[in-house]
Amino acid sequence: MTIRQTIQKELKAYEVSAIQTLKENNSFLYSIEYKLDLSFFKFQNNKINHLLYWDKDELVGYAAMSNFDPEALEVTLIVRPDQKILNEMNKTIRTFSQQEKINKILLITDRKDTFFRSYMEGVNRYKYVFSEYSMILVINQSI
Repeated sequence: MTIRQTIQKELKAYEVSAIQTLKENNSFLYSIEYKLDLSFFKFQNNKINHLLYWDKDELVGYAAMSNFDPEALEVTLIVRPDQKILNEMNKTIRTFSQQEKINKILLITDRKDTFFRSYMEGVNRYKYVFSEYSMILVINQSI
């Protein structure tokens, strides 16, 4: 594994494409939904940072980190199910929040993501509080 990770304010087109591919692959393979609209990140915003975790030229981990509330960092992670990758990304996110003087990290995940949830329980630094439900609009074509 040749690992490279970066935190940046803006995403280039190829990075958005790589994130989309990782998101779609994980959604398909693990039946996981991500609360993440990539079109939201096309424009630079001082409240949003992107953590990209690359293995050579393949994106294997991504974290959208937003802090619209100066006290809390909201993080949506899309990660290949690999504990080493998650360990490194978790360490980077915690360091980033300390540097930015952010007191609380809110990890946003799908309740069906058993790998991520068991990892967070094992780390023993996070407390599971609640889950949001998603709604899918199904338009009846016969009307």
